[in-house]
Amino acid sequence: MPTVLVVDDDVQVSELVAVVLKCEGFSVLIARSGEEAIDVAQAHLDGIDLLITDIVMPGIDGVATARAIQAMIPNLPAILMSGACNLSTLEAARPASYLQKPFTPSRLVQLVQGLAGTPRAA
Repeated sequence: MPTVLVVDDDVQVSELVAVVLKCEGFSVLIARSGEEAIDVAQAHLDGIDLLITDIVMPGIDGVATARAIQAMIPNLPAILMSGACNLSTLEAARPASYLQKPFTPSRLVQLVQGLAGTPRAA
């Protein structure tokens, strides 16, 4: 079962993403900050298949968080999400995928399945 690390300082957003993905058969780890996400990734180096992170967060932003985690887990696909993002931030984040907030559960699942695959039935 693919594992997704979800990083967002907004509890409602991270919980919504987790519920949607768990309903689709994914395993989910949650972090509330870039710093916490890096610690979680360090503890699960062989167990994370996809990173989803908010771009705008206090402390370490989502782009820096993704870079730090991808340095530990090479070739880890990432989805950066934001409700307010400028073009230069998106350019700096490449090759990560981008998910505009607000998004529908179906759009989230479609993007996650495209990057992490479809979970096998238990």
